[in-house]
Formats: sequence, C-alpha cells, structure tokens
Amino acid sequence: MKVSLTNYEIFLAAMVGVRRKIASKDYSKEYTFIDPQVWWGSDIEAACAEMAVAKALKIYWDGSVNTYSAPDVGIFQIRHTQIAHGKLIIRPKDSDSETFIFIIGSSPDFEIKGWMKGEQAKQDKYLSSPNGRAPCWMVPQEDLNSEFFV
Repeated sequence: MKVSLTNYEIFLAAMVGVRRKIASKDYSKEYTFIDPQVWWGSDIEAACAEMAVAKALKIYWDGSVNTYSAPDVGIFQIRHTQIAHGKLIIRPKDSDSETFIFIIGSSPDFEIKGWMKGEQAKQDKYLSSPNGRAPCWMVPQEDLNSEFFV
C-alpha cells in the first residue's frame, strides 16, 4: 500500500519529530560522529511514517511525545526504515500481543509493506544481532502479513 504525504502533513509530522528529539534523553549527548541531518532526520522521518500509516488507514494520529510504549497510531506500533530491503525489527521488550506495521520510504512517499504480531515475530529463525548490537528479531518483508487488516 503506497501513500504520499502533502506538504502540510510533512510539516505537522516534522514538528512532532523535532519535539520528540528535543524531549529525548539522547538530546543532551554529543554525537560528533553522526551527521546532524541524520540525527534530526531519523525522528522526523519516523513521525512522517506514522502520519503516512494513519493517513492510509484513515486513523487519527495524535503526534504524541513522551508516550514511550503506547501505540503509535490507533492500536498499532509503527516501525520504519528508509532502506528498501529493510526488515521489521522487534526487540525483546516489545509486546507479544501488539501489532507492528512495517513501512519503508522517506517523505513524501512511503509504502506499507505489511504487519506482524510481536509473538509471531519472536521466532528463532528471525533472531539476529546486527552490528554487534543486542539481539533482536528481524523479519524479512516477504514474511509479513500483507492483507489489511487484523
């Protein structure tokens, strides 16, 4: 499912992304090794991805900040990457019962690739430790449920 955001929608989501970055505990840390556009951009693009899912599914998006594990859009958790061949990442603390929607792209154009419940994703075949980081489950796009909706 493809969705494009209008300039107004991008503006609203970008402001949420900036608010999230400033409110985050990482804001005060020095990231001299990260390009400032990447540092700011990750939260902005993630908020735009949430806006895109809400638009596609016709669900109100409140653009909340500091709600931590609360669902991102309606009852759904949103996971985003700009990498076309990226995978849905599920971490150990993620809920088994929640639905995770995976979306790729960057503003203004996004594509919802599918969804999976946390418990479905937490299978040994998806377990990985990318770049020496803590273990997580990485679900390939072809294994995601693509029929909408749960």
